Amino acid sequence: MRRHWLPLDRWQKKFAVTGTGVERRLESRPEVVMNGRKGEQDAISAVRRRLVEAAQAGSRTPALFPSKRASARLTDLAQLLAGEVDLDRTMRLARGLLALDRRQWRARPKALASSKGGMFPDDAWIAIRLSCLPFPLPPEEHSIPFDPAILRRLESGDAASAGELALRHLHTAGIRPTIRAVAASPETARLWAAALAFPIHSKTALAFMARIDPNNIKEEDS
Repeated sequence: MRRHWLPLDRWQKKFAVTGTGVERRLESRPEVVMNGRKGEQDAISAVRRRLVEAAQAGSRTPALFPSKRASARLTDLAQLLAGEVDLDRTMRLARGLLALDRRQWRARPKALASSKGGMFPDDAWIAIRLSCLPFPLPPEEHSIPFDPAILRRLESGDAASAGELALRHLHTAGIRPTIRAVAASPETARLWAAALAFPIHSKTALAFMARIDPNNIKEEDS
């Protein structure tokens, strides 16, 4: 995610600059989409940019994968979507934490503090989240191509039509959510869009699927 905050060279080890002497400055690059002014907008911009890059690479899912032991947990997401997390502060902290050496993190990941258990995000958002995965869902390897229109409609505040699209794609992939319609305020819809920026582990995705389509899990386990 560093490159969405600041331009980096091809090895992502130092800033990409242009010019010489007093004219030396950071390069202007299309992937730099986060400006640090509004956490919600920065998160949405990151997802939007990843969708553009995915399309350029011939993919239909944004490549937002979790790092080792650093994925967003379902309780964390539930608190975020319930308005209990200061997203502006979270994104400012994230920008600072990006200075960590990711190779050392992978080698010696730190244990994260436990959060309150038993909380799930809204089922409607779960359906949208499952339609925006960078990996197929096991054990049947459900592949769910993401429709960029879902993000656009959430960003514009239209949760109902975004949810309708997500449910349609889930049905096509063989997932039958228990919910039939989605409704939320424009403010909530934008928060739903921002929350897509936080990568989840495949186990969390399976917990989400079990939540909204328990029959699917039972059939696959039998």
